[in-house]
Amino acid sequence: IERRFSIYADNVASNVIPGLSPTETKDNLRVGVRGASTRGRRWQFTRDLSLRASGGLILEALVAAHYHWYWGHWDGRASQSLFWNNQDSLGSLTRLVLDRQLAPAWYLRLQTGAKYTQEREYWTASQVVKVGWAISENRDYLLGSVAAFSKDQLMDEYRAEVTYRRRVWRQWIFIEVTPSLRFERERDFESNPGVRLGLDLFFGGLPKL
Repeated sequence: IERRFSIYADNVASNVIPGLSPTETKDNLRVGVRGASTRGRRWQFTRDLSLRASGGLILEALVAAHYHWYWGHWDGRASQSLFWNNQDSLGSLTRLVLDRQLAPAWYLRLQTGAKYTQEREYWTASQVVKVGWAISENRDYLLGSVAAFSKDQLMDEYRAEVTYRRRVWRQWIFIEVTPSLRFERERDFESNPGVRLGLDLFFGGLPKL
């Protein structure tokens, strides 16, 4: 439906800084229309207009500019977005992603992002390093990452994760296992181990691992 009519429905929060897990980015049900307004060879402008259910209906709007470039062996993407809702919350998110293939089956990704909203009146930011190993093409991979999160000038959390993702049973079913170790300011940076289990079902097109 989204590919044909630009209409979508999801419960995944938009405009999140890089490195957050899916369990931290979920939101109330959202229905909207998104798509590209103009695009060039390496740049693109997109817009998103949606309604979200959260103690009533909240109207949200977003516009973003994206730029894609190549720098030696690096593949870079930068984006700047502005977002608003009818509860008078205005904000912006800046993101930068650099990708590089280290070897035929090894990949490196560097991510950084910074976000500000009127509602919270402070900056949040993250820096993430990921190393991926494609164990078997289009079947399974291993992904390790370390991330640092901050609020304004204070470091808020450090995190390390390892994700194993595999296609199982059918072409459109994927499972994930992610053990993690977190060091959070609210816990005086004491170690906090955990594990996350994931199940993805895809319909109408299969993603590459």
